[in-house]
Amino acid sequence: MSVLPSVYNEDHPYNAWMRRVAPIGVVVLVGLVVFGQQFISGFFSQTLETPPEEMRASEALSDSDLDGFTVECKAMVKFTAIERKLAASGAYDEDPQATTDASTELADAVSLLEEAAISRTQRLRFGIVVAELLGPGAALEALEPLANEVGPASVLSPDIAALRKLYAETSTPLDPAARQALIDRHGWFGWLAAGFGQNDSNSDRRWALSGGRALVAIGMLSTAMMLVGLLLGAVLIVVVLRKAHAGEFDSQVARTDVPRFLYAETFLVAQLVFLVYLFANVLLHDADPVATSTVTEVLLWGEGLLLAWPLLRGVTFATMRTDLGLHSGESLIHELVFGVGGWLISVPVTFMIGWVLTVVMPDSETPSGIPMFERPGPGGWTAVVLGAISAVVWAPLLEETLFRGALHRWLPNGLGVWGRVLMTSVIFGIVHPYSPQGLIQVGAAGVVFGLLREWRGSLIAGMVCHFLHNATIEGINIGTLLALN
Repeated sequence: MSVLPSVYNEDHPYNAWMRRVAPIGVVVLVGLVVFGQQFISGFFSQTLETPPEEMRASEALSDSDLDGFTVECKAMVKFTAIERKLAASGAYDEDPQATTDASTELADAVSLLEEAAISRTQRLRFGIVVAELLGPGAALEALEPLANEVGPASVLSPDIAALRKLYAETSTPLDPAARQALIDRHGWFGWLAAGFGQNDSNSDRRWALSGGRALVAIGMLSTAMMLVGLLLGAVLIVVVLRKAHAGEFDSQVARTDVPRFLYAETFLVAQLVFLVYLFANVLLHDADPVATSTVTEVLLWGEGLLLAWPLLRGVTFATMRTDLGLHSGESLIHELVFGVGGWLISVPVTFMIGWVLTVVMPDSETPSGIPMFERPGPGGWTAVVLGAISAVVWAPLLEETLFRGALHRWLPNGLGVWGRVLMTSVIFGIVHPYSPQGLIQVGAAGVVFGLLREWRGSLIAGMVCHFLHNATIEGINIGTLLALN
């Protein structure tokens, strides 16, 4: 017994109305989601040319190790330290021109970092980083305007005085009280200041510069994985093309007697919740972080519950699984293996498309200035973990069921395999809030997911491929953050 009018009751007015409205609704809702994604992307990228005075005067002692400014500082310092060690050890021959270019690049990077240092706290921490990268003279020059700006009652005044003394008398380390105060108030930046001018055996310096080798290792591992993926993927592409030419690939998508429009309706109700989620991010951007995170996460995961919409319209669970591809296909092991193979194929495909796009349509410059609005949600590792869970769990499960399940099932047989795959891939690409280059790459990945759906019948292979794609990116990002911290 269905909760809503049964989809099998052709004479019911609701079904007659939905049969006409659902296709139009899909087009309209996709347009609204695209607008919503781009609107939100533009909303949070709005900037001010000059920061408000209250922002510049802020002395808040943020203790987050994962804010953008701190991450950039750590990466710059630790990579520079590794490069200097390699140069000092004679690991590579010094080319005068290369040394000059590296110095210019470092100076340019420091200039960008200076632009990002807005508050008094950030400008003080910037001075600590400049001492490490460009020397004590440059640090004193960076700290002088700040010293003239703050009064003796400022919480930063003792820190500024201690740092100016440290960089003016480079042979004299910080006294114990000043050292501890800097560490207590500025965390990693305090350790970096405490180790300034010391040799590499100094515990403060070792702690501040730790993680550099891990960063290099992550970079080398990422490169190695990419090369292996490119090689194996290229081999698999040749194998697949040969089999396709021999006519060995047929569509395995099963279709029941459920009217197609029901799956357009399912797509609609799920995307409506996603649209609410998008605008909740804007409406709650300045609300309590915990409450905002709770509301948005409930909406995001609630979208998945609505993919069971066919059950409310009288479709049996077994029939819904068949239509959406939520079954084990040939066998669970087979689908897992084909999912891994699909991911390997996607590596050279997305890499080559990305390389071509960088040549023919390079990314536009990132907007400069001061962000007018902060994105909602908790900061720190909570935000990182929630984002990773969404990317490696929510996206493979929900997006595949929505796009390669409901939307794919709604499209008519007359479109053929490539017609259905390309249409779902285009929609899948444009609903993401990326640049034009990013949208094309996402759409290309969607083609691989869609072909897996057609060839295997089951969504499992596509979900595994999607999972590996996102997990690789998130793994590198999280590994980098762990090394930096």
